Amino acid sequence: MTDALKGALGGAVKGTMKWSALLLGTVLSQAAAYTYPELVARMKDLERLALLPEIVEKVVVFSSQDRAATYNPVTDVYANWGANGDCCATLRKNEDGGWVLAEMSGPGCFWRLNGATKNTAHVKIFLDGAAAPAVDMAWGDYFNASQAPFNHPSLSYVVAGGMSFNYPIPFQTSLKVVAYDDWNSYYYVEATAFPKGTEVPAFSRNLGAADKAALDNLDRYFSQGLGADPADHRSGQVTDSSLHTVGAGQASLLLDASGPGAITGIRMRIDGLATKAEGWAAMRELAISIAWDGESKPSVWAPVGDFFGTPCGLDPYRSLPTGAGEDGWMYAYWYMPFAGARMVIRNDGSKPRTFAAAITHAPLTRPIADFARFHAKWNRNAFQSPRKDRWPDYTVLKTTGRGRFLGFGLHLYKPNDSVDPKSSPGDYWWGEGDEKFYVDGEKYPSWFGTGSEDYFAFAWATPDLFGKPYHSQVYNEGGIHWQGNRAMNRFQIVDAVPFQSGF
Repeated sequence: MTDALKGALGGAVKGTMKWSALLLGTVLSQAAAYTYPELVARMKDLERLALLPEIVEKVVVFSSQDRAATYNPVTDVYANWGANGDCCATLRKNEDGGWVLAEMSGPGCFWRLNGATKNTAHVKIFLDGAAAPAVDMAWGDYFNASQAPFNHPSLSYVVAGGMSFNYPIPFQTSLKVVAYDDWNSYYYVEATAFPKGTEVPAFSRNLGAADKAALDNLDRYFSQGLGADPADHRSGQVTDSSLHTVGAGQASLLLDASGPGAITGIRMRIDGLATKAEGWAAMRELAISIAWDGESKPSVWAPVGDFFGTPCGLDPYRSLPTGAGEDGWMYAYWYMPFAGARMVIRNDGSKPRTFAAAITHAPLTRPIADFARFHAKWNRNAFQSPRKDRWPDYTVLKTTGRGRFLGFGLHLYKPNDSVDPKSSPGDYWWGEGDEKFYVDGEKYPSWFGTGSEDYFAFAWATPDLFGKPYHSQVYNEGGIHWQGNRAMNRFQIVDAVPFQSGF
């Protein structure tokens, strides 16, 4: 079970910038063998995320982060921690003259390739020691949905300058990703290392009928079905619908359940959001809290706007676990097991609020002891490190226990566009700061990114609003100039990060 997940994301920032964040977490497990459709199913399976993680499964991340950032374990000193030359760095030169972007032993599964620079490079994916690549495409073709079987617009795309390729490519003994020719890009490669002895199917671009159908069905849901529970209807599920008016400083009880069971959907619509200002106030003043199993301090606490991923008023968008519709209904489909659950909406504003709610819960499919508890916590300015050698880090989260990090929503504010012309972009823009994840007491982060905007899978400060299954930019007040309010979400589903003792 995780402790409360708390924190806020920052990066290379100065002065009067403000931010808040919603952190999300539970867990994942694994099996001894997978078919290709089973791997595809993991890409929208929120119930798996609630299973307690085993020690043997790891998420492995390769990126072009600046290698000048170092840690000396003898002196306990971090050097060049704000290094910002994050483009193009690779693991090594390949024997055939290419550049190795990622390399690991199996069994495992490649999940994601992300980039931010268009060029004429060629990228090959080698599996299981084979001399011939299993995938051999121009860099740009990974992101334009033009090459079978990677021709699904919801899995391969460019949005707001960010380039995303999201496909399971399993390997039994090894994975190597190599770039050739005019290589010049920021990048991430993400994969899962499965336990020794796990069996995965051999991958070929010539997919069988069942494998192709699995991808087609996933693409159809991601393209047309977001907003509906990805698990569809569960046996024995019940939806409790209710209408509430809660006074200033008062609270309404939405659910008081004894288990075992699981909340599988939370939907909510707030009345009286005729203006942007009114919507913004209501989304921040109404707060949701959920306490599991009789705990005195809730594991879930957040303003409702942040919880549903739309903190700056009602801004419609659709992602896999959360979203908001044009009709005003917001949704969250995280799978939340409990032995007991108490859900409350409190009004911390100065006037009454009226809202409708629909809470769906269902019987568990396995023993309650197999599951962790869902945590989501919102805050500003928590846990900041006094260490000067770790500038410009802004601590997002500190937690102990066993669980899995699932991502977060970020709302930040920059009051104007004034900058010191002698400063570098990292001094006045949040997006240059690299996300760093320290797992189970690590001193050097096993996840080291290339920029906060890259973590949210867009690029170049692009102001475009979008909603994709795993990431979204739902509000941007200042356009390309970076001032004003901005809100975005990043959900880690296949790349949820397991931890055993802390994160």
